[in-house]
Amino acid sequence: MANYTLQTYTEEKQKFFEKHNFDYHVTTDSMENNKYLKTYCFADNAVWYELMGQVEEPVEITVELHGLPITVKQTVKFAKTEYWSTESASNYLYERW
Repeated sequence: MANYTLQTYTEEKQKFFEKHNFDYHVTTDSMENNKYLKTYCFADNAVWYELMGQVEEPVEITVELHGLPITVKQTVKFAKTEYWSTESASNYLYERW
């Protein structure tokens, strides 16, 4: 399991699709709990999965302002994509919502 950038995710997906000749059909499940699953099934039985959804994570940051420590608490929203295939384990892509 690793976190990747959009560029890395795009490159891995492109390589996988090229390797399997772009010969696929895709299904998208209904959204449930702010998530949905896309499944790309290839003619050679390879499969690429993408589980996409929204996540919120609390963040606490302490900074110094005029010599005084100030702590700020905030909830940050992300778009999270978990992707994996018949050839690889799960990887994650986080994007600011």
